[in-house]
Amino acid sequence: PHPHRGFETVTFALAGKVEHGDNQGNHGVIEPGDVQWMTAGQGILHKEYHETEFSKKDRILHMIQLWVDLPAEHKLTAPNYQAITRHQMGKYTSFDQDLELTVYAGEVKGVKGPAETFSPMNIYKVDIGKDRSEEFLEPTDRPFLMTALSDLSEVFVISGQPLDQPVIHAGPFVMTTREDVRQAGLDFRSGKFGDINF
Repeated sequence: PHPHRGFETVTFALAGKVEHGDNQGNHGVIEPGDVQWMTAGQGILHKEYHETEFSKKDRILHMIQLWVDLPAEHKLTAPNYQAITRHQMGKYTSFDQDLELTVYAGEVKGVKGPAETFSPMNIYKVDIGKDRSEEFLEPTDRPFLMTALSDLSEVFVISGQPLDQPVIHAGPFVMTTREDVRQAGLDFRSGKFGDINF
């Protein structure tokens, strides 16, 4: 188990199975296509590991984890956990089926993602066929063009509204001042994050 404060961890499973548990009572296993969205907020203790049965077999694991900063006014929000399965994702398929979008957060081409966020952001995966070109519009209203050069291209697109705040981090804590980072360490060591034996 390890602590976090002040941000969110967003874990995408691409291959294999990842198991999660935390001292807020949340527990789950994410499989390929699933996302685990954990808000550390004021402080949480959690652990991530190979799912027990999976660890006895194939053991090939591919995942991506993002750390998403929380706006200063939400740094000490209550911890939260969103287990989002691949079946809950927003989906878009072009008429010719040469373009598929999986929307995790925000809205793309009129399709919304299921994740609840503290600031505007778009997170989605694009599967696009060779020589296909497609224009996308980000939250800043800046369009960009994507063209696939291989038989099948798979691209994660991540954008968000700038928070325009300092980012001060030390290990598992992301705050806006050095004093807040120091306080996070003191709070963790004094047991204010809760019981580490869960």
